[in-house]
Amino acid sequence: MNAFLAKIYALRFFDAFVLIYPLYAVMFVDHGVSPLQLSTIMTAWSAVTIMLHGPAGVAADHWSRRWILCLAQVARCGGFVVWLAFPSFWGFLGGLALWGVKSAFTTGTYEAVVYDELRSVGREGEYAKVIGRAHAIQAAGVLAASLGAAGAIRFGYPVVLWASVASGAVAATCAAILPRAPKLAEVHVGGFAAAVAEALRNRAVLGFMIPLLLATGLGGVLQDYGPVIVQDAGLSASQIALYMVALSAMKLIVSAFAHRWRKLPPGWFGYGFLAQAALLGLVAAFLTPVTAWLLIVTAGVFKTMEINLEARMQDASPSAVRATMGSLRALGSSAVFGGAVMGVGALAQAASYRLGLAALAGALAVCGAAVVLARAARSRLEASA
Repeated sequence: MNAFLAKIYALRFFDAFVLIYPLYAVMFVDHGVSPLQLSTIMTAWSAVTIMLHGPAGVAADHWSRRWILCLAQVARCGGFVVWLAFPSFWGFLGGLALWGVKSAFTTGTYEAVVYDELRSVGREGEYAKVIGRAHAIQAAGVLAASLGAAGAIRFGYPVVLWASVASGAVAATCAAILPRAPKLAEVHVGGFAAAVAEALRNRAVLGFMIPLLLATGLGGVLQDYGPVIVQDAGLSASQIALYMVALSAMKLIVSAFAHRWRKLPPGWFGYGFLAQAALLGLVAAFLTPVTAWLLIVTAGVFKTMEINLEARMQDASPSAVRATMGSLRALGSSAVFGGAVMGVGALAQAASYRLGLAALAGALAVCGAAVVLARAARSRLEASA
């Protein structure tokens, strides 16, 4: 088991140790991409993941998960090469679409590999702790990448991109040496439909999946627009890299201890949304180089919610469709991300990023109120039953 954990942690680290990650949105802007074009590029990532999440989940439930994870890394490396060859709007769009391929075939598959391996040795109860550590290691990878980017950017974006390709190659190797998982069943057309039916039928899964996809979708918007927003607040390129270092440090710490909140009542996730809405509203109202750093606190709340909601959803999901169920959640998350990123981009194009941030705060407030009210209604029904 220790050898397996070392491999999945190494994969998570090198998957995140991508020097261009903290700067890619800034790179797009530096090459003349407008706010609306930036949102279009990000939406391309979302569109690709929406189209591929279903097939990716079914494939991961029936074919070799390790090779799926390996080839996903190769696809993203191809995207970096496209950026090197064509540093323009269409090149950036195509490269990020390939990143979307990687995301679609990784999300759900990685978690299924971890959970089923733990379950095979009777340690599935440790999933929240193991996946929390994986998230912490991922944050450490982003932190290391941000530190590396802060120094490497002085040599130009091509150096940063080639370093990212090298890291992707190492991640692909880590995936290829994962243990071989047993086949669960023959491939069948109804795989994804069965997962959708199971999610709709299983209230436990649905109750955790919906807030999870909202948290990851809206959190992804803040994560991708974060460097551009803090640049708008007055931070320089090197300061943005340091901002990403602090952001990664926050995620590392939160991920390492998030499992301690696993027994938190489900209704409290709604208060998490409301807390994030309040923080983003404050930053939007007073966007300065000082208040911009509050975005890091918001990211910490997002990460705590993500790890605990994911662990509860995994516990409620049947093994036969576990990866497909994860892909279904990721599909919903991508849909939320796509709609929100286009909205923020349109508002930024028409007015400013502050207005887009305020709209995101409003969306989080609505989500928080909905979760709190839904849990309260369910508690009343259970009490009267």
